[in-house]
Amino acid sequence: MKIDPYKTLGVPKDADGATIKRAYRKASSRAHPDRGGDPMAMTRVNVAYDILSDPLRRERFDLGGDDLPPTPPLELRARVQLAQAFQSVLQKPQRLNIVAGAKAFLHEQKRSAQTNISGMRNMREHFQRRAADVEFKAVAGEPNVFADQIALSIANLDAQLENTQGTVEAIGRALEMLAAYVYTMQERQTSGYGGSSLFDLLGGGAGTYPGFR
Repeated sequence: MKIDPYKTLGVPKDADGATIKRAYRKASSRAHPDRGGDPMAMTRVNVAYDILSDPLRRERFDLGGDDLPPTPPLELRARVQLAQAFQSVLQKPQRLNIVAGAKAFLHEQKRSAQTNISGMRNMREHFQRRAADVEFKAVAGEPNVFADQIALSIANLDAQLENTQGTVEAIGRALEMLAAYVYTMQERQTSGYGGSSLFDLLGGGAGTYPGFR
């Protein structure tokens, strides 16, 4: 939800914490649904206070006019995906081909994200169809809460869609990065331990690690 927190609470940009808190109490008292207020207005008031009461979020808004954190660059998101793929294989007790396992993990994550995108698009269409199901007979001073809720739901879905589409793109880039890795499991050394490797003597059987038996 993109708002101007200063305008929402009616405070100047140099307002101190005490002024912001007083303005929040006054605005929330007017907007609270239990007192006949508008639920959407109450949501905006809460978001505005959350931004201005957090020094980091307030500074980010003041610098860019937007509280939303910047989207990480594609390369960074891809590296995160690749690291998660490697970690998913390393956590398994079996001595698997790490590169092949990471590749399988990334493909599965990509399929899951694409399924989520399809579901979100269907839900967005559902909200758009249901928007015509309720007629609002306008009353002076009364907001159309149903229409506001439909709009908010669609906006939230659009944000989720954009993020998930970015995830799919990052996974694709991570798969390209993975091509630079080659799995080369070294043969275990058997000198000096009576024909057994140090790894075996420590309790690791064939294909397992100590502690994972």
